Formats: sequence, C-alpha cells, structure tokens
Amino acid sequence: MQLRLGWVIPCLALTLAAPALAQQTDGSTTADAVPPPPSATVSEVPPAPQQQVEVAPAPQVVTVAPQTAVPDQSATAAAYGQPVYQGTPQVYPEVAAPRRRGDHLEDTANAGEVVDLMITGGAYGVFLANSIITWADLDDTSFDPITGTSRRSSDDVVRIRFVGTLLGATLSLTGLLAADAPRGVPTTMAMGLRYGTAFAGFGAGAAGADGDAMLAAMSLGGVIGLGIGAGLGFGLRPHTSRSRFVESGFLWGTAFGGMLAGAFSNTDGRAVLGGMLAGSLGAMLAHSLVASLTPVHVGRGWLMNAAFAAGSGLAAFFTWGFGGSGVSGETYLATMSATGFVALAVVFAVTDGIQDAGWDESELPEVVRNMSLDVSPTQGGAVGTIRGQF
Repeated sequence: MQLRLGWVIPCLALTLAAPALAQQTDGSTTADAVPPPPSATVSEVPPAPQQQVEVAPAPQVVTVAPQTAVPDQSATAAAYGQPVYQGTPQVYPEVAAPRRRGDHLEDTANAGEVVDLMITGGAYGVFLANSIITWADLDDTSFDPITGTSRRSSDDVVRIRFVGTLLGATLSLTGLLAADAPRGVPTTMAMGLRYGTAFAGFGAGAAGADGDAMLAAMSLGGVIGLGIGAGLGFGLRPHTSRSRFVESGFLWGTAFGGMLAGAFSNTDGRAVLGGMLAGSLGAMLAHSLVASLTPVHVGRGWLMNAAFAAGSGLAAFFTWGFGGSGVSGETYLATMSATGFVALAVVFAVTDGIQDAGWDESELPEVVRNMSLDVSPTQGGAVGTIRGQF
C-alpha cells in the first residue's frame, strides 16, 4: 500500500505540473519565466527538485500514449486491460432446407389436400343432385293431356336445377372433416371419389346401360371409390407425390385405351368405353408399381402425359398429310395411339432420374423392396411370372 501511494502522489503532482514539465523537456523555458517562490519558510517548502528527480520515470505514461509506436496492438490492449479480439474467422452453421409438411408420417394433411377433397366433394354433390332431379323427372317439360298444359315450364326447370346445384355444392364442406387427417389420406379419398365415378361410368357404358342406369352406376361408384380411397390412405399412408403420380396415369391410359379400342372396332361406342376403362386401370396400375419402387416425382407423370399428347398429335398431322381426307378414322386412331405410346415410353426412360428428394426415407420404407419379371417360352406361347418382395 505504501508503494502504491508513493506512485500515486507523484503522478498527481506530475499531472498538475504537466505544462511546466513539457516546457522543461523542450528546453525552451528560461530562468526569467520561472515564477517566484511563495513566501514560506524553508522548512515548509517540500523538496521539489528531489521529487521531480525521483518522478522522472513517470513520463513513460506520456510516451506510451501513441499506439503507432507499438507494433503488437493486442499486447498493448492487454496491457491496458482492454479485451483482445482474435482474428479467427467466424463459422456460421449451415441453414437446412425448409421442412415440407407431408414428408413425414406423423404429419397431418396440408391445405392443398383438404382443398382437393372439398372441390371433388362439391363436384360430386352437384352431379348427384342433378342425377336425382333426372331420376325424379323434375325436369319434365312434356305436355300433360290431363291438364292440357306443360308439366313444367322452362323457368321452373331452371329454378329446380339451380337450387339442386346449390344444395349439392354444399357437400364440399364435408371435406373439412379431413382437416386433421394424416397426410395423404384426403388425396386418396379425393382420387377414389373421382375415379370411382369415372370407372363406373366407363363400365356401365361398355355394358350398354341407359342414361338413368349409367347415372346410378356413377353415383354408386363414387361412394365406393371414396371408401376404397379412405382405406388405402389410412392403411398405407402414401406420400402425396406417389398418389399424384398414380393419378397422372389416368389421362394417357384413358386416351390410349380408347384409341386402341376404336382402331380395332370400327369406333364402336361400347368398345371405346371398354377400352377407356381397361386403359385407365392398366395405366394407373403400372404407375402404382413404379411409385412403390422409387420416390417418384409428380412432374414425371405430367411429362409422360405431355409426351403422349405430342406424339399423338404429330401422328395425326402426318397421317393427314400423307393420306388427306380419305384416311379412315380407324387408321388415325391406330397411328396416333402407337406413336403416342412410343413417345411416352421414351420420356419414361429419359426421366428415370427425376425423383422427389423431400421424402424421409427413414420413416417411409418402400412398399416393394425389389421386383423381377421372368418370361419362359412354352409350347404355343409363353408364361410370365412377376415376383416381388414386400
């Protein structure tokens, strides 16, 4: 403590006498400039020269002030108690890609799935309401011989259809019941409702059913398809990309089956409807096998549809250019179906690498682990065997 006070007192004295010390250091102060000593006795005057001589090392504080004279700035900062910052680069953690809802099994259905189910349910409700009006003959405007007037006016029919359409559209609200369903379930339900109705219509038309019977078959097919879709959704919990890829096969399969059937049946209506049913079912089954083996991307399915449409259109153009108006409809359908299918197969092979990378494979094992196809020739034909491990 004595040592510290011994340094503090001289430093205070040095601070108060800094202007005088600076003049003495420069050598520019003369004896005349020194002020006269105070009128005090010799015993009261402190030994100023000795104090100044002893405090001579103190100007080190003044000389250290310029930091340019010190090459190591970190050492200077440490000497004055200041924090020292090292020049090491700061490492920033990688920003992970945003997690998509629906890529994990524990996810619930997203808004797009619910909206899809609502739109499909509303469309089916409109179809069902208008079918009921047709079955009940509520749109009958024929002449009534008993009353001598028309059974209903056209204005009445418009009102009945309008009210029935509005009531049927309210079925879209039932889609909100699936808002908390597991991911993929609303999509399979909407697909079952859509394609159950379409398949039932194709089958009833191929069987020669009349208008009322076809409407009844389509209405019943939609309900059955909705139940099947719900069962597959809750049971398999498929990824939405898988379901959409399977759905994309309906378009080219329906067109290919209808064209092929029309080419060999003289465009008979019942045969064309049967071909559309077989083609759509076969295409969706093929897409299901592909989707069970790889994490497919829905864009691949739409590219296949575009390839089939482009190939069919190109074949129709060349057929018309080669034969003109004299070419039969069967020839057009044959060339269009064949060329479209070849273009589709080429695009399917080229787009093999297009896959959806957003899936969580640790939680989503493949449905089919491996599959092999064996073909053995027999007398008068061949036998094919498909083997798969689930």
